[in-house]
Amino acid sequence: MMTQKQVLDAVRRLPPHQRQQLGEQIIRQSARSPSFTLVAIKRLPQKKQRRLDFLADKNTEGNLNAAERAELNRLVAEARQLALENAQALVRAQRPELFGVSGKPLKGRVREALRTKAQAEETVRISHNDGK
Repeated sequence: MMTQKQVLDAVRRLPPHQRQQLGEQIIRQSARSPSFTLVAIKRLPQKKQRRLDFLADKNTEGNLNAAERAELNRLVAEARQLALENAQALVRAQRPELFGVSGKPLKGRVREALRTKAQAEETVRISHNDGK
């Protein structure tokens, strides 16, 4: 029997199209589970991420010129936008009932969910304090 490391090494040696086929097959089989949810997470392209890391390090050292500072600000804004989109995708996957068909949050349902959560947390807090 192969170890997990051996399996991963073997998968890495597969040609790209076979790796993709394997990944799709794993996803299809996993998707049969009612508790399985697949959420695509967006990331900066590798080249942009490396540049962001480089500029962030240079900024920490206090060595950025004006053009680099502007570039860093643009890259940070882009990374934050991706993080926001990822967070929204995760919330949509976990709580689809809070969103309309367009994908936009339904404000009334979101408010009600927040109110319900706050009430539950208050009940737990009171129960915890009563136990002291």
